[in-house]
Amino acid sequence: MKYLFVFVCLAGVLQAQANTLSTAVTSAINTSKASLATAIQQMNSTINTADQSVLVAHGQFVQSIVTAYQSYYDRFKNYSTIDLSALNTTIANFPSNISPPQPLQDWSASQIFTDVQTSAQQIEAALAAAVANITNSVTPCANPKVTACTNTYGPKLSADPITIDRVTDCINAELTRYADIGARMIAQYASVLTSTKNYLMIVDVCDIPAAEVVNNPPINRAPSMQCLTQYLQKISNMYIQYYYVDNVRYPQTYLVQQRVQRCARLVEYDIKDRISGVLNSFYSCL
Repeated sequence: MKYLFVFVCLAGVLQAQANTLSTAVTSAINTSKASLATAIQQMNSTINTADQSVLVAHGQFVQSIVTAYQSYYDRFKNYSTIDLSALNTTIANFPSNISPPQPLQDWSASQIFTDVQTSAQQIEAALAAAVANITNSVTPCANPKVTACTNTYGPKLSADPITIDRVTDCINAELTRYADIGARMIAQYASVLTSTKNYLMIVDVCDIPAAEVVNNPPINRAPSMQCLTQYLQKISNMYIQYYYVDNVRYPQTYLVQQRVQRCARLVEYDIKDRISGVLNSFYSCL
């Protein structure tokens, strides 16, 4: 009977405790991982929406540049003595020469998802090891305190602040950043367009009064040929500084990635330390 009692003690009480603790921790992990997956999906959606908005703005920018240049081509096309071939070629090549910026959905975004998932996996592994240590290290029959100690410290492994939800918070803190970056990129297009139009307006020093010349080129005085020739050469080869738009993107996306990576790593280290603290308290309780 004594041996039978020991067997029941080992197989019954220990297994029940192990199942309860393991189920609680596994359930908490799965719930947190689902929340993390949702946050990643939301960030993906935010990035894709921002990218689409930037692409639309890029298309509008290119069309606005073409329209602005075309207006100056039309302004002087009635003058047979002015060579507009270079300007015409420039206008025709704008759509292919002005490339859209690199997407926000770049390597740094992919690295964010890799970083947070890696930290979540590390925390999950640490929790699984802690559960195994608590349930396998001492049997209730060998030490009557093990049940009470498990009931006291076991639940701490599935409660805040020991939770993968804290890694999810690292993602959630940056959800709006990509929308902000996209908006800044779009604003930069407007700035470059304004700068380009202001540069094109310099031709007025060669052609005054512009409206009368356009309406009656044979009657009114023609624009200064030397001035206008120099102007046309400049604008036909002028580099549109649209790369400023991409300059807004890269530093910011890199900084977002660095912040999320740092946050996830620090959360991982903190939770691992807290798990070690729970285990130490458990062993001290025995």
